[in-house]
Amino acid sequence: AAREGVHAVIAPATGITGPGGRNGDTTAVLVNAPDATVVLRNLTVNKHQSVASAIRATAVGTLHIESCILNGIDNMDSGHAAVYFGASGRLMVRDTTARNNGIGIFVVAPAGDPARASIDGCRLDGNGYGVFVTSNARATVSRTVATGGAIAGFTVSSGGPAAEVNCGHRVAGNFT
Repeated sequence: AAREGVHAVIAPATGITGPGGRNGDTTAVLVNAPDATVVLRNLTVNKHQSVASAIRATAVGTLHIESCILNGIDNMDSGHAAVYFGASGRLMVRDTTARNNGIGIFVVAPAGDPARASIDGCRLDGNGYGVFVTSNARATVSRTVATGGAIAGFTVSSGGPAAEVNCGHRVAGNFT
């Protein structure tokens, strides 16, 4: 089991390069804590310089993101995400706002074990995609609104192992 303490790194304005990042992608908050439970609560991250994701998880047992505001991580046409969960483990996002990002919440499992996500009570406004789930990842979305984006509110795509999204009490609208 992971020891108690800090399991996330909060980066300076230029961000930090996370493991598995593509082309030097940077993140404002990096979670790399295999088997640990990490709670991120009441954070506000605004796009600053070259940061490609607000929160990036590369290894974690369970990541809780609660009551956060993640604003303007790159443009709506990019694959950059407010939350990039690329870990085998569990993601729990509650009462969080992600706006004006390429992807609001992106869930993808690395090779091996699946990624699981629960997204509840979130606002995903003006993102290219609200929630995007792919490659051996499964997500349950409830009481969540995705509006005003460029592409789609809730998306599932699989180029390999199956991906799945279960939605209840959600709204997607005003996508161009």
